[in-house]
Formats: sequence, C-alpha cells, structure tokens
Amino acid sequence: MMENIKTLDKTGDHKCNDKKTEEEFDENIKKVLETQNETRFSIKRFTLAEFKRNYLLENNASYYEARREQVQNFVRIPLELEQFMIFGLLQCLDSIINVFTYLPIRVIRAYCKLIVGFFITYWFRDRTQRILTYSEYYELIKYSYFLICCLIVICVDTNYLYHIIKTQSMFKLYIFYNMLEIGERVLSIYAQYPLDAFYYTVTQTNDSRSRSWVLYNLLPIIYMIMHCTFVTVQATTISVAVNSSQQELLMIMMSNNFNKLKRSLFKKYSKAGMQHLTCADIRDRFHLTTLILITFGITMKELNWDFDNFCLIMRDCSIVVIAGLFLDWLKHAFINCFNGLSNKIYKDFMFDLAKDISISKNENAYSDHSDIVARYLGFTPFPLAVMLVKAIYITISFRSRSNIIFFLLLFILMALTRIFIIIYTLAKSNEVLKSYKMQQKQM
Repeated sequence: MMENIKTLDKTGDHKCNDKKTEEEFDENIKKVLETQNETRFSIKRFTLAEFKRNYLLENNASYYEARREQVQNFVRIPLELEQFMIFGLLQCLDSIINVFTYLPIRVIRAYCKLIVGFFITYWFRDRTQRILTYSEYYELIKYSYFLICCLIVICVDTNYLYHIIKTQSMFKLYIFYNMLEIGERVLSIYAQYPLDAFYYTVTQTNDSRSRSWVLYNLLPIIYMIMHCTFVTVQATTISVAVNSSQQELLMIMMSNNFNKLKRSLFKKYSKAGMQHLTCADIRDRFHLTTLILITFGITMKELNWDFDNFCLIMRDCSIVVIAGLFLDWLKHAFINCFNGLSNKIYKDFMFDLAKDISISKNENAYSDHSDIVARYLGFTPFPLAVMLVKAIYITISFRSRSNIIFFLLLFILMALTRIFIIIYTLAKSNEVLKSYKMQQKQM
C-alpha cells in the first residue's frame, strides 16, 4: 500500500513539474486506485508505515529554495531599510540646520546687496543691471515668510491650547490626534508646490509675472501659516501626552502606529509605491522625533530638570520612538515579502537620492539642496524650525550674557555639523553612484 501511495506522490510531483495534462493525471490516479483495491488493507502494515514514513524534500528543491530566500530577504530588510533611513534622516537634519546657519547668512548678504544696489540705482540712475539674482530674491522672500510665521506662532498662547486639549475625553483626543496627523501629512506632501510655483513666477518677465504675482506670492505664506499651526497644535498634543498621569494620549499615539501597520499590510505595492512609503516613513520619524525632543526640553525646563521626572519622561518618549522603529521594520518586511520585492530596492532608492544630492551641489544646479530634499522625501524644514524658535523663546532668556555666548557657540557648532554632514553625504553619494554603475555593467 505504501508503494502505491509513493507512486501517487511521484505521479503528482511528475504532473506538477512536467505539466502533464489533466487526462493523463486522471489515468494515473485510476491505476493507483485499482492497485490499492487489489492490495489487502492491514492496520499493522499501515501503522508501521506511518512510523517509517520518509520525505524526499529534494524532489521539490525549487520550492524550498524560494522559501529560504524569502526568509533571508525578510531578515535583511531591516538592515537595508535603516541604511537608507539614516541617509535620509541626515538630509532632513541638514535641511533644518541650514535654516538656522547658512540660509540667514545668505539672506543678510542679499539684503545688504539690495540696499546698496538700491542707492546705486537711485543716485546714478543705472537701471540696466539686476540688483539680485533670482535665487537670492527667492531666498529673501522665503525667509521673510519664515520670520512672519515665527512671529505669529510666538504670539500664540500654547498654555491655553494645552488646557483645552487636556480636558477632552479620550474618544475626542483619538479623533483629534488622527485629524492632526492626517492634515499635517497632506500639507507635507504638497508643501513644495506653492514654493516651486512662486520661484518660477519670480523668474518670469515683468509682463507675465504681474498677472499672477499676488496669487503666487500669497499662496506660500498661507500654506506656511497653516502648516505651522498644525505643527504647533500637534506639539502641544504631544506635550499633553508626555505630562499626563494616566498616559491616555500616549497610548493613542502607540495605537496609531499599529493602525498604520494594519492598514499597510496585505496591500499591493509596486516599487514606486514602496519608494513613496519609505520616504514618508523617513519624514514621519524625523518629524515625530523632533517634536518629542522639543516637548521634552520644554517640559524639563518647567520641572527644573528634576532627575526623577527626567527618567520618567525619557522612558515614555523612548517607548514611542523605539516602538515606531520596530513597527517600521515589521511593516517593510511583511510588505516586501507579500509583494515579492527584494531588499535591494532600498539600494535603488538610495541611488536616486544620492543622484539628486550630487546634482544639487553642482554649480549649474536647478534648485537648492533643501528644496530637492523636500521634493524627494516630502520634508519641509520651516514648520519644525518655527517650533524650535518657539521652544527657544519659551525656555531660554536672552537677557543674560551667558545665554548669548552659548547661542554663538551653538551656532558655530551647528555650522560645523552641517559641513561634516555635507562632506559625509557627498562621499556616500559618490560611493553609491560608483557601486550602482559597477552593478549595471556586470548585469
């Protein structure tokens, strides 16, 4: 009987491997059943056969090799993901440091150039030469919008917002936090559109520019005010979560991470879809970590940096960040395995980002580095920079000389940090581009 069963297994494997027709397979089954009917059934023989039963895995080696490759791919995905994540997080950090270091210097230089050029034009009546380049004019207006948003957010009473959010029920907080998160993501996705439209309007001639000047000049400032408002309320909500004794809002933040995992699993993703998802995860991680650090600094300032409270708040903040880290690993691992994608796609994503970084540092670059990062990763540094200004305004007084010296040293440190980040990212970009070209040649 066991010989007949083995004959059936071999017949089934032969049918799957050689792709026989259904008629031939049915005839083989009939032959096996006929031989089974002729053989006398014995419980003793059947029981002994079950104890001695053997499997020939090598008959289906391709199946098991594919499963082993899937497991190896599943294990390697977190490492490949984190390499791309770190590379992207460095670009976000570089963009936000640029807002406080080199961009103000360029804006002051453009402003002085504008004043000198205005007096030269007024006294010598020479209007043939343009005073500022298009990029200088664009940066001057853009930074003016940033300063306006800083003044508006500084005037907002966050204590009033804090007490309003704290008195709400858990159900209202759950809905409110999800609305904030969705609204902030939508604004981040379309953040660069009004700025790009404004920059293109600046480069147009006077006749074509005058028609749409008011529209494209107002859209960026309206967008930035809306985005800064969402980020301010979101930071206040996180502050309520950190300072709450019942930690209800903190559990809501944790549950949202699991909801993201549930929504992302078992969905069909292409390579381009995975690229957008990964870039959004980079932006979300940097955004959430920065808001948590801002909230942590403000809270500890109010608690006079008490060590017990420091350990307690640090524990809660670390739980949120580490949980988001592990959930990103699981999400990408399961999505890639479900869609049959390899862990090598993150090297392709890194190649695209490295190519944009290399182009942005050329003399004939078509856009600023921070704008290119904003287009690729969907990250705009100005709303978070506004929140940092608000946190500095709340926690530190500029009346003491020691604080002024501290900020001068901090400015120098940030400028040097950005130089090191640029050197590292350019070196890494060249390495990625060279290795990618070598792989293409070998293929």
